[in-house]
Amino acid sequence: SVVTAFHRLQKLHEEWREIGPVAFEHKETLWERFKAASTIINRRHQEHFESIKSEQLQNFERKTALCNEVEEFVTNAPTSHKAWNKASERLQAIQAEWRTIGFAPKKDNNKVYDRFRAACDKFFERKATHFSSIDSEHEQNLKLKQELLAEMKQADVKAAGFDAIKEFQRRWSEIGYVPIKQKDSIQKKYKAAVDQLFNT
Repeated sequence: SVVTAFHRLQKLHEEWREIGPVAFEHKETLWERFKAASTIINRRHQEHFESIKSEQLQNFERKTALCNEVEEFVTNAPTSHKAWNKASERLQAIQAEWRTIGFAPKKDNNKVYDRFRAACDKFFERKATHFSSIDSEHEQNLKLKQELLAEMKQADVKAAGFDAIKEFQRRWSEIGYVPIKQKDSIQKKYKAAVDQLFNT
């Protein structure tokens, strides 16, 4: 271990200072030998921490790039159900990738994590708002279709002719999606109402 070797070297230097002098003819040779070994350990220790620092900087760059990507999803939020699902899948992949990346430099590590978490939270808030508004819109569409069905039941097609049926069909097609649970039942009611109009 480079770190263990470095700490052991510090103790060896303390011991070196505590040991008394040696014969003058050996003094320089022993010191040069000890200094050369110390230099190797110190260099390896420095290289080890430079390597860690370099890796942490790369981790910071990777994490920053992931933050940018999530923030881009938030800034340019999807507008369709399919696009939201695709963005959600990508976000899950980003979160999985984030967990594989090591620490960033100490001064940046918490900041970049807070930035990432805030961007993810914002993404899920936007997604929830989007789907909540869609649910509300679908409920409103269901109400409009129910009102149109009631109107169709009251209609006097004989007086208005086939144009009245065409108008009902046009208005029905312009109303958007309803909640998926009611989709089939409301469609059956509509088909029955149209059949009834044609048969009167």
